[in-house]
Amino acid sequence: TLLSLGGLDAQRPRVADSAGVRIVSQPPAKIISLSEAKPVFTVSGSEGRGESFFRIHGVEAIRGGFVVANAGAFQLHFYASNGVSRAVSGKKGGGPGEFQFLSFLQSFGLDSVASYDAQLRRMSVWNASGQHTRDLALNVGREQMVRGAFAAVPATTLGLLPDGAALFMGAVSMMPGVTPQRARGHIMKVEPRSMRRDTLASVFVIDYQPSDANGMRPYAFPRMFSRSIGRSGFSISEGQHYRIDNYSTEGKRISSFRVVREPRKVTDRDRKDWLSERPRETRAVAVVPKVFPAYTSLWHDEAGRLWAEHFRPPTSQKGAWDVFKADGVLIATVQTSSDVRLMAADDKQIYAVRTSGRDVETVRAYALPEAIRLAR
Repeated sequence: TLLSLGGLDAQRPRVADSAGVRIVSQPPAKIISLSEAKPVFTVSGSEGRGESFFRIHGVEAIRGGFVVANAGAFQLHFYASNGVSRAVSGKKGGGPGEFQFLSFLQSFGLDSVASYDAQLRRMSVWNASGQHTRDLALNVGREQMVRGAFAAVPATTLGLLPDGAALFMGAVSMMPGVTPQRARGHIMKVEPRSMRRDTLASVFVIDYQPSDANGMRPYAFPRMFSRSIGRSGFSISEGQHYRIDNYSTEGKRISSFRVVREPRKVTDRDRKDWLSERPRETRAVAVVPKVFPAYTSLWHDEAGRLWAEHFRPPTSQKGAWDVFKADGVLIATVQTSSDVRLMAADDKQIYAVRTSGRDVETVRAYALPEAIRLAR
């Protein structure tokens, strides 16, 4: 059974409308801990004819089971909801159903998943039986840096929208200067057949320090932009505020989910730990924020609920996810130990990746807490 560590705040969510956008603001909700919970089952990747998990780049729940992207072995592992292996698909290569770099996985419809290969710039769609059904080449987002910039982050594919269009982040340019700056990126929708592009949203992607007294030595600190594509649109978050903006498939902002929390301040110890991981030549110019980002990843579960992972400071011993109903009401915050990361959920189970001290990865299934299971 799961251990409850708190109770619901008596204050109810406040709902407002701003230019047609539904805004839901609320206090933190109850905390549910999975730290002492026993998994329903554990899989290692060696089931069937698969190779052991190495660099898991995604887990997705689909009807009757779940799928694991095992990037280190260029494979997709398909399981039934009881952990029994259904199929293992994919291998290294450039042909249909093969991978050069398995970047991420997303659900696509009720019983399919789409995988993205950043090297081949290709989305591949697979059914629940592990059969490769089609490929979609995404030769989009090759914009050059703007004039006068000294560096740029290449365009990034974000996934497939429910209508089959591609979502991507355009190239992000960094400009010269002597003070810390923020680079803005544009989220775009591309129709693969016509190559028509529509800009849907603009977000800050990177904080950076472009130069110091000794010359140009750039160093960037990501602002933790994250996204998730659901069955009716997509959600994004950025920066230090506990806010998630939701968009329709057409790119119209329809709602904003907000939790009233103070951003966590960066302490001297946090700063020291973070800088100790940087190359020596970048430490003098590294941009260390005054507060940590709020969320580091988003994902929708099979029932349409939205899960938002809290950013983990270097000294953190636990992980935490806010879980929202589709209408924006915060159901609970789920906590785990620091070696467990929640990746997907269906109506009965949460699927999590556990990394041991030797970097050995396994996927665990936990019973979905009743408070979340009953919330729609």
